[in-house]
Amino acid sequence: MSRGGPLGDAERELPKSRLPVLLAWHDSEPVSEYELHRNAAIAEIQGNRNPLIDHPDRVGEIDFSGVWP
Repeated sequence: MSRGGPLGDAERELPKSRLPVLLAWHDSEPVSEYELHRNAAIAEIQGNRNPLIDHPDRVGEIDFSGVWP
């Protein structure tokens, strides 16, 4: 897998057919306290946070149409 490219830049990374599975998993597994603390620790190192950990309810606002050619 290449590094630095956009998600989905190779068919094997995230086939379009797997997006519903990923979204269903996101909906069925609430963010845990561990993930919240991990997100904060990563933010201290990287300077940015994972918005889907901070705001899991906003996943429906993401437009995935540009991920695949």
